[in-house]
Amino acid sequence: MVNLLMDEADMNTYTGLSVYVMDLERTRWRMVGDLGGRTFLMSPVYVGASCESGRLRGDCVYVVRPMSRELHVFDVKDGSIETHKLQDAPFSNKGFWVLPTSF
Repeated sequence: MVNLLMDEADMNTYTGLSVYVMDLERTRWRMVGDLGGRTFLMSPVYVGASCESGRLRGDCVYVVRPMSRELHVFDVKDGSIETHKLQDAPFSNKGFWVLPTSF
């Protein structure tokens, strides 16, 4: 489970995230500090998906914000956040994925 953290004063600004896995033995969520080298793709309100990192950076969560045409990359290990503007992406009020070629 990925929990996106937002600024209370500006709900359009991400301040970080936390990642949890289900501990089936203890039947509770446990916070983790990495994704096991995998990548997690998500869009707010829409379902996310995990995949092998491939050309994307491992241990990162990619969050697309279609209405503001932004891609946020959260590095789970070091806590850094990158924001990329997607000026050439079409406007959408639905989840979509457009990844810049610079990754």
